[in-house]
This record gives sequence, structure tokens and C-alpha cells, in this order.
Amino acid sequence: MSYPTPTASQDVLDDTVASTNCRDDYTSFRGSCYHFGHVQGTYTESEHYCRQRGGHLADIMTSLENDFVKNHAREMQTHHWWTGLNDQVVEGHFIWDDDDTEATFTEWGTNQPEGGGEDCVALDYQDGYMWGDFPCTMQLFPVCKAQTKRRRDYRVAAS
Repeated sequence: MSYPTPTASQDVLDDTVASTNCRDDYTSFRGSCYHFGHVQGTYTESEHYCRQRGGHLADIMTSLENDFVKNHAREMQTHHWWTGLNDQVVEGHFIWDDDDTEATFTEWGTNQPEGGGEDCVALDYQDGYMWGDFPCTMQLFPVCKAQTKRRRDYRVAAS
């Protein structure tokens, strides 16, 4: 079954609907909800923080989504921001923490990824919010991502 490609006006409509279906502390973009946390934590602590708020550390799947996250991060204070990408299981094999899928889109910064003991990926404000791998024990801020209420309700009804 094929679906029509959304138009620009449909994207605006989707974001309008999504914004009404996101928690108050989340920002909507293209059918998903994003929260830029105000509490530093390790990678594991940050994932727990996001789960407590109905989401997970953000998986960034496209250049457009990456630009949204980077631009929003720039508006915040200068921080590194955890994403949900890591290579903790197999060095050099980066997977998204929420669904164990391999990253097909990346935007690595200068000389990244470095490898070694740096297994968790964050937006590096010192490198224009490009992606860098960092020790998972560093205290950074989380970028959380959640589905809109409408998408969650649909998935529950479909299962």
C-alpha cells in the first residue's frame, strides 16, 4: 500500500496537531515530541530521566530532524546533549538505544567517532553541535524524544 507524500501544508497541519498531543514540557517536530532536559546525568541516568517523562534519549533519523535538534540546542545554553546512539555492545557499531537499530544517518564532528572508552554519542557544542562519542559516565544534558499521544494511541489500538 502506498501513501501520498505529505505537502508543506500537511507538515504544518501535522505539527499543529502534534503540538497539541505533546506534553507541556515537550516541543513538537514532524509528528514527534522533544524535551531538552535541564538536569545533567550520565548516559544511563539520562535515558532513565527521559523514560520517566514518557520518552527515550532521542534517535535522530534524518538530516531535517538533526537540523531541528541542533537549532533547538543552540537556543539553549551551551551544553553537550546526549542522544540515544551508542556503541557499548560492539565497538564501532552504533545502534539506537530505544529499538536496537543501526544508525543509518549520522553527522559526525571533526575526528569523530574516536572509539576506545567513548561509547555514547552527544551533540558537541564545541564542534557546532556535530556528533561526537563521549565516555558514557560524563554528566551531560539529555535530548528526549517521545511519540505524540495520537501515535501512541494508534499503536496501542493496532496491537
